[in-house]
Amino acid sequence: MTVGLWGCSDLDVLTATFDDELVEAQARAVALKVVDDADCATLLQVEHAQVERVASVLAVRESGYPINPESGILEDLPRGRRLVFDLAALDRESRQIARACLDVTLPNSGHTEVTMAMRALPECSLTPGGLDVAIVLEASLAMRNADVALGSSLVSRVAAFLDEDISSGGDRWLLVVHGPTVDPEVTVALTDDRAAVATAVNQTIDGFGGESRLYDAARLATIALRARAVCGRRPVMLAIAAGADTGPRGGRELAIAGLDGDRNTTDDDLFGFGIGVSADGKRALDQILTDELGESQAALTSPSLDAALTRAHARFRGLVAP
Repeated sequence: MTVGLWGCSDLDVLTATFDDELVEAQARAVALKVVDDADCATLLQVEHAQVERVASVLAVRESGYPINPESGILEDLPRGRRLVFDLAALDRESRQIARACLDVTLPNSGHTEVTMAMRALPECSLTPGGLDVAIVLEASLAMRNADVALGSSLVSRVAAFLDEDISSGGDRWLLVVHGPTVDPEVTVALTDDRAAVATAVNQTIDGFGGESRLYDAARLATIALRARAVCGRRPVMLAIAAGADTGPRGGRELAIAGLDGDRNTTDDDLFGFGIGVSADGKRALDQILTDELGESQAALTSPSLDAALTRAHARFRGLVAP
């Protein structure tokens, strides 16, 4: 935390800092909530949009990014007593890309600069007990061909994967599908309703078509996971691929950046597990799931697909408290 006297302005100034310019480059706005009856550990266990569920919010402020020192974002806040600032950085589509929380006491006299270090995942003190799992499912023509080789069992096996709890703290799921549409889509937003996700997975069997956009889909999954990340939950990705990626140039680098978060630290990485149901799919996964960011397995037969899903289950479970 940095709170210093600010002599060049008649206003208190809020500054958001980033350690990685690739994360900062996405920021277009910030949203601030100010409370005085909860601590950061409590606030960061809920999404920024849901802070009102656990605390009484004294003020809600918004600003473009970078924050203009003359914006008055801290104007008319209580002084001389403890406040807690919960700050979210938002991208051009108002999705959270980073978050910070800070105890602050504004002095009774003078003006201050408050500096908050933004993180691509919230800074948490406890080992997570639950999982947020993004399933990135290819539904391209290549996947249709691979599914035939698997005895048309892919969709039913993925649906079965959803049936079993992974973590003791409860699992939330989201589904990203690529292939049938030009751009990948989040077909089910993050939810604990696994039946809704299973239904959507089963519906993909009727929609195989198009080409693989694995890297864009993985990037979209990481954006969706980070936008709703909270303490107590570990975000992970399960990607099942069959085709060579046909997305635009630079897609691989963006997918890696989404998994990596801040390149200067490893504690905000997202773990990815990839299952390649064809040689092309395995090669595409290997391009983004490096040793630091996850692992991938080939699954060219039904037994090997079962083994890979079992391995994914075990790896995810090992990332959270028992």
